[in-house]
Amino acid sequence: MILTETPILIPPVATDNVTDLLEQRVAATPDLILFATPDGDSWNDMTAAEFRNKVVAVAKGFAAAG
Repeated sequence: MILTETPILIPPVATDNVTDLLEQRVAATPDLILFATPDGDSWNDMTAAEFRNKVVAVAKGFAAAG
């Protein structure tokens, strides 16, 4: 078995929520690729800033829908 470790980029704070964590990640590493999404036979990388923009767009849609 191969063991790998990744150093933590954002230290945890007990009062943080998922929104705080995303905002901290975007502030620290906006161009870091967080994950990839499937697109047919390929994958599209998504940066922290792109993901935050999508989260904000969905939240605005929920707010507009009541």
